[in-house]
Amino acid sequence: MKIAFIIPYLDITAYGVRMLSSCMMKAGHQRRLIFLPFGDELGNYEYPEHISEIILPLIKDYDITGFSLMTNHYTRMTKLAKELRGGTSSFFVFGGIHPTVDPSSCFPYADAVAVGEAENSFLELISRMQHAEDFMNIAGFHFLSSGSIRENPAPELIEKLDELPDADYSLADDWIIEGDKEENAIQITEFNFKKFLDKGYISRIKPGTAYQTMTSRGCPHTCSYCCNDAFKNNIYKGQKYLRTRSLKLVIDELKSIRQRFPFIEVIGLSDDSFFINSFEKLEEFSKLYKKEINLPFFCLGSPLTITEEKMEVLVDAGLLGLQMGIQTGSDRINELYFRKISRDKVLHAAEIINKYKDRIKPPAYDFIINNPWETLKDRLESLRLVRELPKPFHPQVFSLVLFPGTKLYEKAKTDSNISKDFLEYYKTGYEWRSLDYINFLWALHVRHLPLSLLSILSLYTVAFFFSLPVIRSLFAFFYWIGRKLFGIK
Repeated sequence: MKIAFIIPYLDITAYGVRMLSSCMMKAGHQRRLIFLPFGDELGNYEYPEHISEIILPLIKDYDITGFSLMTNHYTRMTKLAKELRGGTSSFFVFGGIHPTVDPSSCFPYADAVAVGEAENSFLELISRMQHAEDFMNIAGFHFLSSGSIRENPAPELIEKLDELPDADYSLADDWIIEGDKEENAIQITEFNFKKFLDKGYISRIKPGTAYQTMTSRGCPHTCSYCCNDAFKNNIYKGQKYLRTRSLKLVIDELKSIRQRFPFIEVIGLSDDSFFINSFEKLEEFSKLYKKEINLPFFCLGSPLTITEEKMEVLVDAGLLGLQMGIQTGSDRINELYFRKISRDKVLHAAEIINKYKDRIKPPAYDFIINNPWETLKDRLESLRLVRELPKPFHPQVFSLVLFPGTKLYEKAKTDSNISKDFLEYYKTGYEWRSLDYINFLWALHVRHLPLSLLSILSLYTVAFFFSLPVIRSLFAFFYWIGRKLFGIK
């Protein structure tokens, strides 16, 4: 059968789709990947007016069209599906994080919604459709039939990740659309692949073109705001959520990719927390990686998993940069987030990382803002933590988005102080900012202004004054002007 995938991410890595694509090809099916890299780093953007007219010829004769999306792509992807519907009889399947946590929102735009890991369930769907067999009872799918939704249970987690093929970089039939004219539909080939790979997040950090992979699936943490909370406690409750690939297969994959694309200069390990591995396992990885691959690499960690011995062995192997989730400087909000991470623990992890500042790039530290349960004191504590963290580092600030199925979403539904608009999570992008004094301070902290000035501006009395209703309204206007004229976020 012929299957097309529409992919809205800026980065053409699209690891999950490429894994599905690899399984399709292994089973003998024809696939087409269509990338729509429009928008900012977090995907907040509307498509050009005539984008559907460019995409339609690429999917018109395909049996199945898959739409991969996260929540911040929901509005434009559903609009796109609606526009494409009239020009093709292709069977529309929505999949990814958003359809998994809120499948019902994807109807009536989709004919089917894939819930959870779909490598096996998607193959079964294709096989049954190909042989004209009933497919309405396949685990891992919700279907729209005669105006009603048929819900089937989630599939079992794939325990043996080594049995899956590597992600598909065959470039067999890959397209990228970079504008609103027909000539903006460009086929990705061996000759221009590097150009598009260079636009990915890790590639742009430098020192060069990056290839991303994963050595595991699942997250060890239980953060109440994260989609992993919904996966672990609802969809896959009772199953072994964190699973790993064998070290040999990971290294073999990287060797194969380097041979295929010799311009690859950096490796991105996109595991939710690579540092969760034991020191012994990281030591084994580092020895083999240094011997067989020997390229700079990036990974993710958390304050609870970063130790000096782990940093030393990974930096020696080529660790060039890392991203660490801090989220808040308030102990009270940390409890709300189900993160048993003290302020001291965060500072200790940052101090360990800072010891390697001459050997790695400035780390990225993530923070969450626009949390309706935060008090003024909570918000100022986060800013104080930013000022206390050893430099250099890059603070990444994201607005809180409530995902269905998470503990925080369930709490919000029963809280009379939480507005209905805030519960409509797909309307809130990660870059949304309320125009208030504290978020203005965040913009100044991100720019690393002098600590003495930031400390004065962050005094409780000063923040309280600018947070008074009358003053806040006036300040919001000037903040808006600053965003328009000077790009202040």
